[in-house]
Amino acid sequence: MNRRLLIELLCPPRCVSCGKLLPPTVGNEPTALCDTCGETWASERIAECPTCFQLLSDCRCVPRLMQRAGISAHVKLVPYGETGGGRVTRNVIYTIKQRGAYRAFHFLARELKPGLLAAVREAKSESAPTTEAVITFLPRTVEAKRTYGYDQAERLARALSRATGLRYMSLLARRRAALSQKTLNQRERLKNIKGAFALRREVAGLRVIVVDDVVTTGAGMAEAAKLLYSAKAADVIAVSVALTKKNKV
Repeated sequence: MNRRLLIELLCPPRCVSCGKLLPPTVGNEPTALCDTCGETWASERIAECPTCFQLLSDCRCVPRLMQRAGISAHVKLVPYGETGGGRVTRNVIYTIKQRGAYRAFHFLARELKPGLLAAVREAKSESAPTTEAVITFLPRTVEAKRTYGYDQAERLARALSRATGLRYMSLLARRRAALSQKTLNQRERLKNIKGAFALRREVAGLRVIVVDDVVTTGAGMAEAAKLLYSAKAADVIAVSVALTKKNKV
């Protein structure tokens, strides 16, 4: 009996949004959403970038704070936050933040793959084509990792590496404790995140893809980019599942 089928018979798969039982996987791609949530997700992905007016998932526009830090492109899928993001988006973000379901990360990596590979191709056409692109992640706070037992950005980065074939590298570490960014405004976030990261290895000459689940003000991404460029990274590309609607691009 197929190993995956056996696992799914013992632990039946559930929709990563609503929790409904799913049929066993057919083929190599595990199902993540039930039919109803799949249709809703497709409709939630039809959101325009307010700057270039392309689908959010097709645009590469970079929020101003991240742009000032030198980030060349931002790959994202959906809007998120109090005034943006639908039911399935909110549920999937919750799932990867607090439940760590493998299917959710695998699903989101598949969804992000076309945009990320396109961004890398575009970047290579504008600079040295031999520059290697590597995938890393924006580390979760120590407190959050201790609470939930994992780092959702790390799991998403690893899933993206498997989906795209781009090399995964753990490049950033939390240098000091920081307050949760959730309740802070942009000015407070910038102050809170300043000096929070340290490099774990050399990045000179690399095109670094930094992954996170949600970009709110972009303070964390901007701080990471400044550090990477100071260590002679060739380019920095940001990737997130969602972008808060209040964020300016």
